Amino acid sequence: MLSASLVDWFYVVLFSNPTPLTSTVPCAHVFSGVGSLWVMGHGLASLAVVSLLFVCMAYYTLAERKVMASIQRRVGPNVVGPWGLLQPLADGLKLILKEFTVPGVGSAFTFLYSPCLILFLSLLGWAVLPFCAGVVLADIQLSLLLVLAVSSLGTYGIIMAG
Repeated sequence: MLSASLVDWFYVVLFSNPTPLTSTVPCAHVFSGVGSLWVMGHGLASLAVVSLLFVCMAYYTLAERKVMASIQRRVGPNVVGPWGLLQPLADGLKLILKEFTVPGVGSAFTFLYSPCLILFLSLLGWAVLPFCAGVVLADIQLSLLLVLAVSSLGTYGIIMAG
């Protein structure tokens, strides 16, 4: 386990606002106690935001495919479900069932770690962006600097993947 001083240091660095994070996240006030309930509340809030982002991006991709199909004067994705609304689920299932390959030459760890790095860095940028007045996961003073720094680090994941 981590020592208490290390956990306190991470809290000061990441959440330098003197008010606790539970006051800015609407669903975390239920778990405002100290310890595992506090972590569970913030974990649930983070999971809700990440799930919403994934669903929004899936349907944004569907809308983009439909617009591109109309520009090219062809029928877009309309086979799976009514009006093609289940197409993102079919795409996700296809992605999960694809053949798993690792290159024979090079570091397999780096090849497998790079998508995790890109996902982590892209989600880390969303942690400091306010969703509306008073609703933010991490209220830090240098949030613009963090977003710029994290968005520039995503390039390293692409380079690592080869």
